[in-house]
Amino acid sequence: MDAPLPDTFSQPAAPAAELLRDPRPPPNSPVADTPLEAARRLERRQQAALAILSAPAPATAINLAVNYIEETIDCLAAGISLYSASPETMTVLQDSHDGWEPGARIPVTRDDVLATVAAGDLYYLADLRAAAGGSPGFQHAVGLGGRSLLAAPVSIDGQLLGVLWLITATPRPFSADEETVAREVARVVAVALNNRRLLAAEQQARARERSLREVGASLTLGLSRGAVLKRILEQLGQLVPFASAAIVLLDGGEIVFAATHEQAPRPEQIDDLRRHTPVTLRALVDSCQPRVIDDTTKAPDWDALPGFSYIRAWLGVPLLYNGVCIGALTIDREQPHSFSAADMELAMAFANQAAVAIENARLFNAVQSHAEQLEERVRERTRELEALYGISAATIEQPELASVLARALELVVRAFDCPAAAVHLIQPGRPEHQPIAQLDRSGGRLAGFLGDPRVGALLRERALAGATDITGGELAAALGGDWPQAVAVAPLRARGRNLGVLSLWSDVAGAFAGATRFLTAVADQLGAAVENLQLRQMTRQAAVLEERERVARELHDAVTQTVYSAGLFAEAARESARAGDLAAVEHHTQTIVQRVSQALREMRLLLFELRADALAQRGLAAALRDRLQSVEERANIATRFSVAGVGELPPALEEAFYRVALEALNNALHHSRAGRVIVTLRAAGGELILVVRDDGAGFRRRDAAAGGGMGLESMARRMDKIGGRLRIASRPGRGTRVEARAPLPARPPEANER
Repeated sequence: MDAPLPDTFSQPAAPAAELLRDPRPPPNSPVADTPLEAARRLERRQQAALAILSAPAPATAINLAVNYIEETIDCLAAGISLYSASPETMTVLQDSHDGWEPGARIPVTRDDVLATVAAGDLYYLADLRAAAGGSPGFQHAVGLGGRSLLAAPVSIDGQLLGVLWLITATPRPFSADEETVAREVARVVAVALNNRRLLAAEQQARARERSLREVGASLTLGLSRGAVLKRILEQLGQLVPFASAAIVLLDGGEIVFAATHEQAPRPEQIDDLRRHTPVTLRALVDSCQPRVIDDTTKAPDWDALPGFSYIRAWLGVPLLYNGVCIGALTIDREQPHSFSAADMELAMAFANQAAVAIENARLFNAVQSHAEQLEERVRERTRELEALYGISAATIEQPELASVLARALELVVRAFDCPAAAVHLIQPGRPEHQPIAQLDRSGGRLAGFLGDPRVGALLRERALAGATDITGGELAAALGGDWPQAVAVAPLRARGRNLGVLSLWSDVAGAFAGATRFLTAVADQLGAAVENLQLRQMTRQAAVLEERERVARELHDAVTQTVYSAGLFAEAARESARAGDLAAVEHHTQTIVQRVSQALREMRLLLFELRADALAQRGLAAALRDRLQSVEERANIATRFSVAGVGELPPALEEAFYRVALEALNNALHHSRAGRVIVTLRAAGGELILVVRDDGAGFRRRDAAAGGGMGLESMARRMDKIGGRLRIASRPGRGTRVEARAPLPARPPEANER
């Protein structure tokens, strides 16, 4: 804990001996504790913890804790010290023996003690006299007559705040109860100190926020640039005291001293500053990063100009507006090393508000003197927003890349008021960017340029180099001709990956001057749109490939094998016919008919699965009816389907029941050799009920489980996910009955009334 010692630690604390006096016998008393005495001692310990935590000041909490330790544990002295990591010291908060003055700093020389308490453990030393050498703290304890030492860590969330220590007049071990008391009191002290620290930090943050809010409000009272600059420096002095301060602004890249305060330089000194811009100030505005010089006499890049020798510490922060540096705020003091991290943070927060105030004043003056220019800026900004929004909308509405790029180029040409624009993208296997989309209202001149491979290479080179504005005359001369007069380029990027180049073409020289920010924003938006569309296309292609592979597997595993089997039986029938075995021919022919019928059923099932998803389009009942008509009825299986009381259903419920029904129908089609299937779907008693019955061969559950279950496990899992249940009844030769039930969602009261 490197924070300065709070003033409250040096204030006298309230008396605590009576409050924390422990009623138990002395530690060396031969009288054993009774259960009642132990309970009273525990209650007193809880009261002490509550008193420490509710103390009005840190000094009071420390005093209560040390007094409680002395009253509870037989010791010569006890105290609490605060730990500082840089440099490693222990600051005494209280010493019951008055050996150390509060606030005394003791260097940490015993790494073993620090390592033990930092790890959250107690440190015990049996004899201080044997280990006092080299440790000021140990030597002081020995001087008091101390012999044994116990140190408990005052830590919270693994952070060491300090140490609670106690020493005895005679060498002795500490009992388990004494160690428990020391550890618990140290833990309570850590909580109290941390709460006070958090409270102080919160109060400081609120005070700073209130000051910044007041400053921000005052800066909006005047809109004259001179008045705003003067008020900025006056308000700055209330937050961060200084010897002198200045505001510098950028004007065409040049640094201009716009305002100064306190020890204001003479006019000739200002002229000297203008002629010799300090290196430190130029580096500040170029990097847009704050800078502190603790001692100007030792800083190699500090310019010691005449009349400014009083500056020994210097702080500069950039004035940023919308991420752009418009100037800097400089503060100096006459004492070296006088700026803290808090000063830097306050100055940065203040500079942000000051930059807004300065820019607001500039805009207000511009409104008064250049109303038409402001209106044009508003119109330009509107076109910019329309272009950015239009690209986003096109990405959502248009599924194809060509459509999105065509719409984007229309918006860009309109926003920049130029006759032509183009997009080059990186294509797999192609070394250069390729023109993918163009909008040419220049009489066909753009097409001639885009056909030259040198154009794509040049645009890519300049875009990656950050040159958004290319002089068109140079490009025209390099390629032959007098068009274009201006070209703007920006790389299309997404997540750090280069996708291509956006280019704008104009007949007017300098048409794209000052358009860097907007052009970059449009290119970023378009880059994100291109990446999204490419990813969407890749996803669709992957889905198509996956579906093709699945269909191929189904054809191989079902239809192909069945047709191949039919071919084998046809070959066997031909051989039997040659041998004159008509009975075998008849048998093989029947088998061929069965195999072909089975292959036909498999093909119809695959064709049904390849069709559009009727479930999502028309609902559960219509999807089941389509399935029966498309597959079972065409396989010459008699069907009957009935629906009763079923209204609109949640998608999850529809999906689960649909998949259970398909699994049951597929089992009847593949395995049961059923001639009739009955499907019933109804809502009754707050439940959705599905029944699929067939008159097929049936099966035994144990046989089905041994053979893979025919999808029975997947059906049961689907019903479990929606809180439903599945019942299957089947016997060999008696068909199969599959029943699925699940609760329907409760309807709102108004729906029941209607």
